[in-house]
Amino acid sequence: MDRGIESNATEQASALEARYRALFEQMVDGYILLEALTDETGQPRDYRFLEVNPAFARYSGFPREAIIGRTVSELFTDTEPEWAEAYNEVLRTGQGRRVVRYTAVHGRYLEATVYRPAPGQVAVLFTDVTERKLAESERNRLTRELAATVAQLRRRTMHMARAETLARLGRWEADLRTERVVWSEGLSQLLGFPAEVQVRHAGDLYQFVHPDDRADVARAVAAAMEESSPYYRAPTACRC
Repeated sequence: MDRGIESNATEQASALEARYRALFEQMVDGYILLEALTDETGQPRDYRFLEVNPAFARYSGFPREAIIGRTVSELFTDTEPEWAEAYNEVLRTGQGRRVVRYTAVHGRYLEATVYRPAPGQVAVLFTDVTERKLAESERNRLTRELAATVAQLRRRTMHMARAETLARLGRWEADLRTERVVWSEGLSQLLGFPAEVQVRHAGDLYQFVHPDDRADVARAVAAAMEESSPYYRAPTACRC
């Protein structure tokens, strides 16, 4: 009975180890297990690779066999100091930490989950987040450009409103899909309306054009919309 139980436990342990090994070998994220090498004061001065998975080997550009047993400083002489700082903190406190850094060694943005599996050891799980970071950077750039464009348009609108007031000019804009009309404060002043009074439909604009000129104005506006070109009309009489 005892032998049967022992044999069954051994088989279960072997099966569990095999599943773990398969996951370790096939996982997309990189994994490393490091041993801290300390100086005479007990402070970590370097880290030795105890284990790495194939994904990390691909990140590093070294075969797995060339990494195991070597130190970080031996293989990666240009490693950013922020990585060592994160390892040291986790080693000292035992508290896990997540780090996102651009690593010049690999030329990628890596997100690392750092934890201490045992005293004197640090384990790190790496995820390549380069595409995400580049997308975030592009989105931030576009947001900044949009904000700058909006601010510039606001400034131009203010300058145009001042120029219209000084020159006694007016303008109107129509949405070709909805025919909704918005006109400027200068046009309100020319027509003698308060600024809050607005014509809401393009067709209603013609009530302010003299009947003798309405057909010509309508043809000129239609031609401008079809050809996407500006048009000029001689002054027409308005019913103000």
